[in-house]
Amino acid sequence: MKYFKVFLIIVVLISVGFILIGVIVPKISYETTITTNKPVEETWDMFSDTELMAEWMQGFKSKKVLSGDATTPGSTYEVIIVQNDEEYVMTETLVEYKEDELYVFTIENDILLSKQEVHFKSDGDGTIVTEKSVTEGKSLIMKSIISLTKSIFQKNSDEKYNSFKKLVDEA
Repeated sequence: MKYFKVFLIIVVLISVGFILIGVIVPKISYETTITTNKPVEETWDMFSDTELMAEWMQGFKSKKVLSGDATTPGSTYEVIIVQNDEEYVMTETLVEYKEDELYVFTIENDILLSKQEVHFKSDGDGTIVTEKSVTEGKSLIMKSIISLTKSIFQKNSDEKYNSFKKLVDEA
């Protein structure tokens, strides 16, 4: 009985510690920057081309308009990503749009909400592209999981934008 109580106390402490992580760090922030060898207009056009997204976004399946249009804040899209043979449906909402300069959006599903700002800045003949992201879970458990997996979110963002850079530079 004594061992059972000790085991139970340990399980409770670990559980409370896990939940506290989500309370202490409810959201994560990460940033990725690349520089392409193409002018900002060409880089922007390739970023905006949904036909090219599958070439640089791993698992990208589709993006379709639910309401509004491509340049109006408040417009919504259904985005489908496939990972490990499972489809994830997300809703993207356009927050701010400045052609050749800024694309700000939120993306959410049942478990998370992420705000992403993608900045485009001319750099001589090339373009500096910077994505700033803030992601949080919708439940306390997901807040803890996301907080503990920040490095995975950063790695995925880096890989996505390095693939985009390669696509743009080789065009």
